[in-house]
Amino acid sequence: MSNNETHKRPGPKSFAYTGHRDLPDGSVAVYYHTTAGPEAVVTAYFDAEDLDLARACYPHWKAKAGAYRIVRHLTRVEKAERVARGRKACSLVRAEELVLERALGRPLAGTPAEVADHINADTLDNRRANLRALSQRLNVALRVDTKRGERLPGASFDTSRDRWQALWRGPGSSKQARLGYFTTELEAFLAYQSRLEREQPGASIAFAAHPLLLERLGRPAATEALTALPSVQQRRDVERLAVRGGRESHRSAV
Repeated sequence: MSNNETHKRPGPKSFAYTGHRDLPDGSVAVYYHTTAGPEAVVTAYFDAEDLDLARACYPHWKAKAGAYRIVRHLTRVEKAERVARGRKACSLVRAEELVLERALGRPLAGTPAEVADHINADTLDNRRANLRALSQRLNVALRVDTKRGERLPGASFDTSRDRWQALWRGPGSSKQARLGYFTTELEAFLAYQSRLEREQPGASIAFAAHPLLLERLGRPAATEALTALPSVQQRRDVERLAVRGGRESHRSAV
């Protein structure tokens, strides 16, 4: 397919690869016609060396997430190989997984140990520089909360106290624990991030590229804030010990 070809109307299927355009950075913009979801034409991005993967994929509308995923159907042989590696049997595989496995030269371990993650949170940007392998828990933690407006992970506003709070849910737990109240959303996020760093070493590196954090602080300030996490946590620990010590002194006096 050439760069100048026009978009073709979709055939019997609800999707079709219709062409691509070379971009100045060496990647390609890939166009798909679709009748699924709100768009008639979906544009995704791949590196030129992964164009063959893009041609075999199509956009899949995820209504719950409100976003498209670029996916491909698995053959019977691929399904069998996937199950043999201990992965869950499924009919579809996401394009980011195919691209990342090719880039790494090995299969991903799969959930919960290792999944493909979009660094800029754009599920249509499947260029290799935008993909990384993370644990499923860290991948979920990086998601932006859009149900109540765009908020940093772990941060929630308590209207009854007119303050920000940091909420934490442990592995396998259905209940959230409050890590404390804070004046700003960023402070609540840093408290949540500090707690996550204990469980997932290296989480700060992943969060430094969080799109919402970069939008509000910029990369240098975001990196500096996350680098200071140990001191932030130490300060919080000191504050908690001081409060606890005050309560014990009050009880002993009573």
